[in-house]
Amino acid sequence: MLTLDLADRTDSVGDPPYTEPLFSKEYGSLLWQDTRYVLTSPLHWEKREWVWFSVATAGLVGMSFLDRAFSEIVQRNHNDVTDAISRNIDPFGAEYSAGVLGAFYVGGALFKNPKARAVAQDGLASTLIASGIITPSLKLAFGRSRHEQDQGPHDFDPFNPHYTSFPSGHTTQAFAVASVIAAHYESMWVKATAYGAASIVGYARIQRNKHWATDVAAGAVIGTLVGNSVVHFNQSRRSHHGQPKISLAPLFDGDMVGIVASRPF
Repeated sequence: MLTLDLADRTDSVGDPPYTEPLFSKEYGSLLWQDTRYVLTSPLHWEKREWVWFSVATAGLVGMSFLDRAFSEIVQRNHNDVTDAISRNIDPFGAEYSAGVLGAFYVGGALFKNPKARAVAQDGLASTLIASGIITPSLKLAFGRSRHEQDQGPHDFDPFNPHYTSFPSGHTTQAFAVASVIAAHYESMWVKATAYGAASIVGYARIQRNKHWATDVAAGAVIGTLVGNSVVHFNQSRRSHHGQPKISLAPLFDGDMVGIVASRPF
């Protein structure tokens, strides 16, 4: 059988002119599909994905031996200006990120902009998956002591609820939101601003003695991968909204030869 999909128009970054309502069964279903897609992705990885994963893991392990030195450099070079910046941008890895997504949603609703609403809804999905499931699970599994606990960068006690340094939750959150925004907009200024702000959040966590550099790096990787995966998956699903599928099949019926066209309703 030959199936012809009549796709909706998408813009330069792949956004279709449709975003499902936030408070709807459709969006709830999409959240579930997003979660399943992201969490089961490793089961479908091929050799290339496993090579990249191995390289990233090896990189983080090697980087951990520089954690103390990097932290000392940051502490030696901080000043009143960097302290103020860190203090004020740190919440963008927590409550302020919710405000950013809320602003996108309200703006999208007021100005009837489906792209802005998609940013908010994809950001929410990425947050729930990356910051609500993956990072907390890894924190518990690794049980790494925080910088401020003064036990050193190689002190681990798996499943100790007081050892929650790796990965950085604030950085995960910041990059999950930043990657969603960057994926939806073609402008390099938007991308640079989003990722730049997320990077400063990560730096702030180190400067404030909350995390080691590897905690931040891991959070950045997790947030970025989840954010980009969610946007790609949801763009594909939204592009099929309201799309008729015409199926063409050969017909051989004794005295008749032809093609049958059908579409689901």
